[in-house]
Amino acid sequence: MRTRLRLLGALALVLASGSCKKAPVVEVEVSTGQETGSLSADPKVVRVDIVATTVDKKVTLKASAAPGGSFDLGEAPDTLPMVFELKGVGADGSVLAQGRSVDVPAGSIVTGKISLFLQRLESFARPPGHLSRTHVKGVAAIFQERYLLLTGGESASSSAGAENPQLGDFYDLLALNGAEGGKFTRNAGLVVTRGNNVLVADKDGGTWLDLSTSGASEIAAPDGAAFADVVGGRAIETPTGETWIVGATRDGAPTASILVVGSDSTLSARALSTPRSGAAVAWITNVGLVVAGGSDTGAGVEILPSSGAATPLAYMPDPTKGAALAPAQAGSALLIGGVANGAAVATRTLDLTCVSTACVAQPLDGATIDSLASRSQAFVVTGSILAVGDDASGQTRAFKVTIGNPATASEIPLREPRKGATALAAPNGTLAIMGGVLLDGKPATNVETYFPPK
Repeated sequence: MRTRLRLLGALALVLASGSCKKAPVVEVEVSTGQETGSLSADPKVVRVDIVATTVDKKVTLKASAAPGGSFDLGEAPDTLPMVFELKGVGADGSVLAQGRSVDVPAGSIVTGKISLFLQRLESFARPPGHLSRTHVKGVAAIFQERYLLLTGGESASSSAGAENPQLGDFYDLLALNGAEGGKFTRNAGLVVTRGNNVLVADKDGGTWLDLSTSGASEIAAPDGAAFADVVGGRAIETPTGETWIVGATRDGAPTASILVVGSDSTLSARALSTPRSGAAVAWITNVGLVVAGGSDTGAGVEILPSSGAATPLAYMPDPTKGAALAPAQAGSALLIGGVANGAAVATRTLDLTCVSTACVAQPLDGATIDSLASRSQAFVVTGSILAVGDDASGQTRAFKVTIGNPATASEIPLREPRKGATALAAPNGTLAIMGGVLLDGKPATNVETYFPPK
């Protein structure tokens, strides 16, 4: 599917010079990526809508056409970035497919062609292109609000064979293709991005890399923290632009250490009240960092606010490892999956306002998942929660959990079943799955994305 976008700024410039030439036309290509036939599958998509909006929200352009047709978005300014929204609509008017671009720079619009990806809702899909190589249990991050970055991990490979895990691999959400980032200075177990700079760390130290100049600067851990205590931990983004690397989420020796990377790239340290291993964490609005499980001695739940010391809640010690944690109703959180004493654990609700001397988690009947054992994360999507992690065999699995009456849990299969993949929330509003190896051991270089329904 192709559409046309005329540049208003260019047209105004031509008219001012007295010329009668037409404004340049930008070609916009809509693709279903590697999911050929996805729009013709029942129920069929009968119409595709495109809405292009400037980032200042002052200009909105719309066009519609049948799949395979062409349409004209009209005149657009050539001086402002735009965001493109796509919808695939069924015969009954329901939205069956969606897509969203990252911010498309004005310069990219001027150069003549933009590719957009449209995928079916409620399922994973593979956009065009692929990574150059894969990383097993790698570390992922967003770079410049445009690229998905994957590096580090237990191993790396490509179609040519084994590769160095220190290599950085990128997926470009604008160009819809992979890009190589060269060799990083460390086999990273921790990655944080700030502008053109990337902090990579292993147990022996940390390095700031300037990817625009290839410069590298070693950096020491802050007082009260050590890189060895946090590498491999989950990165949690806070509303103030900080990134907290929570060592307690990783497997291995228990730790209470948290590395905080400020919005200005400065490093500082925080700490939990109890050292933990394999704990579940989430940042919850008006509460702070909530940590659950991962210890058979300390409180089952503790809260670390944006400033001040951690506060243990009066939940019994919880040795659950590998669970995911997500916000639920106001003042509560949902603990999903995980394993305790060799057995799967029921999904349960945690009251974060509990002031009792004996707080009790409440099972959420119908929403238990027995196939998340490690590296689990929860992503809040419209009306539900998507939990992604590895099962006992190491296979990466994804489940949709709905809080309601009744509560439900259902698996959303990956297009390419794989082990050791990494999930992250992408800047275009999708959930991306990257890396790992296919079940036959071949490198999984395709990216998979899930677009949540509204």
